[in-house]
Amino acid sequence: MATPSKVKLPAQLTAVEDLLLWHDVPKSAAVLGAATVLYVLLEWSGIPLITWLSNACLVAVIGCAVWAFAARFMNSTGPAEHLPSFLKRGLDEETVRSLAEKTRRATNDLLALVNALLTGGDWLLIGKAVAALWVIGWVGRIITPMGLLYTAVLGLFTLPKVYEMRKDEIDEYLGKAQATMQQQYSTGRAKATELMNRLTPQKPARPASSGISGMSKDE
Repeated sequence: MATPSKVKLPAQLTAVEDLLLWHDVPKSAAVLGAATVLYVLLEWSGIPLITWLSNACLVAVIGCAVWAFAARFMNSTGPAEHLPSFLKRGLDEETVRSLAEKTRRATNDLLALVNALLTGGDWLLIGKAVAALWVIGWVGRIITPMGLLYTAVLGLFTLPKVYEMRKDEIDEYLGKAQATMQQQYSTGRAKATELMNRLTPQKPARPASSGISGMSKDE
């Protein structure tokens, strides 16, 4: 039974949350160990990833075929009884609509982000994007894509658990850091606005029409 947790991950499945928060230590350790072994094999064997994937699919297909053939003679359950329900019956209309709606929302959020970056309206967002892209480019020079993927997996199995163990201290530190960043951003934005106002040429005021000319026209 999973222990109560004061951390709620944005995971749709409880099993995934229990796995990442190490509620079942042997299972989490087994998954992380398997990921580590797979990373070592893929990174240091010299065999391309496509070859690994094709060979894994080949073994799975042959294994299931042998399993199904043997189950007919042994009167036991074959692989068909252990397949997920969506492989047997496909996706229902409600599931497809839900996936389409989530995809639409994610796509619109991405388009809104791209629009905000290209129009230059939010300087804080542009700064975050520039910093993130620079970090990604820097990391790409020192680590392979497979190593980056394994680092992400390692982070998923460590960071949530560390946050769960030190939630109060981390929340306090993040709150102070966010307040400091907001203050610095407000100060910088005010200075940038003042500088832009100084550099922007002011339009000359239009001369007001005199009362005498107006009277002459009336006459």
